[in-house]
Formats: sequence, structure tokens, C-alpha cells
Amino acid sequence: MKADIVLSSEAVFTGLEDKPRPLAVAILENRIISVAPIEEMNTLIGEHTIIQHFGNHLIMPGFHDSHVHAMMGSLSLESVNLFSARSELEAVKIVKEFSKSIPENEWIIGFMWDSSYWENKKFPTRFSLDEVFPNRPVVLFHAEGHYTWVNSKA
Repeated sequence: MKADIVLSSEAVFTGLEDKPRPLAVAILENRIISVAPIEEMNTLIGEHTIIQHFGNHLIMPGFHDSHVHAMMGSLSLESVNLFSARSELEAVKIVKEFSKSIPENEWIIGFMWDSSYWENKKFPTRFSLDEVFPNRPVVLFHAEGHYTWVNSKA
């Protein structure tokens, strides 16, 4: 069994130790088959093995998340962006201004509010939205997508 690729560096981080160290990574069919000092890779290197040395550049495992939020991305194109808001009241003002640009019978949808940028750092409540939008549903998605701020109508 010969590796397709061997990558080596003076700084390979495996996650098994606190710091990177000089190592090589052997890969066969897109799978890591060995991580060891370069001197121990000889038995895995064949005539077609690609060998790449990266000097002191860091090599570390990569985890790639390939999922997408197609629906949320599509909705955000026609929604109010709240990233610039620096308070709950400022966000409500931005939403109010945006609401004038869409039909009165449509839901108001917004994205990108982030209370960690606000002076008080507190999550918003339905009450500030209820005051301005008592009869129209409002749903506002947090910047990271795991929180939603809604009014009572929503």
C-alpha cells in the first residue's frame, strides 16, 4: 500500500498534543493513513506518490461544513438587514422604516440582529415589536441563525 500524497511540515498539529511538531501525513484515496515523522514514511512512498513539503507552515486537520441554508438565504434577500442596529429600539426603528416598503398584509421578516453588539447586551423582547406592530406578524432572525425575535402576532 502506497500513499497518493505525503504532506510534511515542521509544524503539524494533530490535536493529540498541545503544540505542532515536525511530522508527515500520508493520504490514500482521500483518507489519512498515517501521521508520523517523515523518516518513517518511506514504506508508504511509491513512484507515483506526490510529496509536498511545507517548511514551517502549519498543517492541521480541517473540518468542512458543507450544509447550506437555502431557504434562509433566499428570504434574507427580500428582508430587512438589522446588522447595523446597536440597540433593541434602533432595530425596531429600522424594521418600522422597512415595513413601509412592503405590502401591509405581508409578514415582516428580518435578519442579522445581534444583541452582543448592543450596549446592554440583553436579548430583545416581543414588547418593543408589539408596540409598533400590534396587528402585523414580525419575525427577526439572529445573525447566527439560532435565535428568533418575534412579536405576539407572529
